[in-house]
Amino acid sequence: MRWSEIVFLHWDVAPSRIAGWLPDWLTLDTRRGRAFVGVVSLCARGPIPSWAWRFAHRLPAYAQVNVRTYVHGPQGPGIYLHKTSVGSVIAAACARMLGQPYVPERAHIERRGATVEVESAPLSFEGMDHQGPSGAPRGIERWLLERTILYGALPGGVQYHVRIQHEPWRVRRMLPSLCESRVPEIEHAQPGGVLAAQAMDVNFLSLTPDWSTARNPVEALVST
Repeated sequence: MRWSEIVFLHWDVAPSRIAGWLPDWLTLDTRRGRAFVGVVSLCARGPIPSWAWRFAHRLPAYAQVNVRTYVHGPQGPGIYLHKTSVGSVIAAACARMLGQPYVPERAHIERRGATVEVESAPLSFEGMDHQGPSGAPRGIERWLLERTILYGALPGGVQYHVRIQHEPWRVRRMLPSLCESRVPEIEHAQPGGVLAAQAMDVNFLSLTPDWSTARNPVEALVST
């Protein structure tokens, strides 16, 4: 995939606020007793097989806004998506076949000079992108961003993880002028930090299921 116009917003919350987001095989990854909610907006092209990547520029871009948190799972620290609002019915349908919580609904991202606007079901945001040089994230920002495992569960209950590969993040500070979250757990709160990231190509290296976690056929049938 190609990601562009990437904006990271983060809130720290009491772990009890979002414990209900997780399946019982994942645990919240906390720092100094606090859990974190991330809202990440971006424009995407793809996914597309690597052999066809030269045609990626012909694909239409679509906006998506991920609401996520940070977890420990069988493969170590990773990311768990709570909800993704996506402006593409096809992308939403494909992701939902893998058990990911994609919803085809309002998601719009626009850049006007140094200003980035995000309008979506989870978030309304406007901020000024500092146009200076980008740098590697440090401290808590590095802890949040440098994660290469996405956890999920297929229909039928089979747990899996996906390994993600991309160049190191290069980020800049953003100055928000408007930020309205409609995620209940962080509603009316302001983010602890806002970062803009450079566009990048992202590879999903593998989806590895753990078949031992499949529910029995009757339970799987009922769940569908």
